[in-house]
Formats: sequence, structure tokens, C-alpha cells
Amino acid sequence: MSMYARLFTITMIALFALGCHAIAQTDPAVLFGAKPRPRAQADPRVVAQAHFKNAIGYQQAGKLQKAIEEYRAVIKIAPTFPAPYMNIGMIYMRMNQPKNAEASFKRVLAMDPKNEMATAQLAQILMFENKNAEA
Repeated sequence: MSMYARLFTITMIALFALGCHAIAQTDPAVLFGAKPRPRAQADPRVVAQAHFKNAIGYQQAGKLQKAIEEYRAVIKIAPTFPAPYMNIGMIYMRMNQPKNAEASFKRVLAMDPKNEMATAQLAQILMFENKNAEA
């Protein structure tokens, strides 16, 4: 067999293998002309819990910006859940960004006016900023 024939054979075998891999990755409904079935959607509560857990891990590891991103992902799924806002406020306090922290704590109190932790943190920020009348 000539060198070109061997090269052609090897190329054809490789292309066949790639084609089989591509076919294996394709939904059978598409291959056989059936209507594709809808894929199951993940439960939003489970997704939110996973983001929240990741955020706590990042926060504990000191990766504060990543933690904020994960908390924001939770907020997109569950905007009325006050815990991510509270934790973002705590991160902003740790990052010495009192204005952002204040906004987060006010958001928590808008959702849960009796939240003692948010009230205490907001009072601390307001006193720090010499806004004693608001505190």
C-alpha cells in the first residue's frame, strides 16, 4: 500500500470515529426525525441553594468578589430572600465600603423590618458616618 493510500485510510478512520462521536452526542430524536422532547429544567430552589452554598464558601475563603457574584445569582432566582442581601452587606463592611453595605442592609430591612442583625449593622454604619439622627 502506498504512503498516500495509508494516509487516506488513516484519515477516513479518524473522520469516521469523529462522526460516530458526534452522532453519539446528538439527541436521538434529532437523528430520527422525531420532535425533540423538552429537557427537564433544574429546580430553581436547588440552584439557588447551590449558589448560596458556593457564596458562603467563597466568603469564608476570602474571595469576596466571587462571593458577591454568587449571592447576586441567588438574588436573581429568589429576589425576596433577605439572606443574600445581608451577607453582601457584611462583605461590603469587610471591604470597607459602608455606602454599599448601607444599601444592602436597607434592602434587608425593607423585606424584613424586624431583622435585628440588619438593624444593628445599619446603626453601626450610620454612627460611623456621623448620621446619629438616622441611627
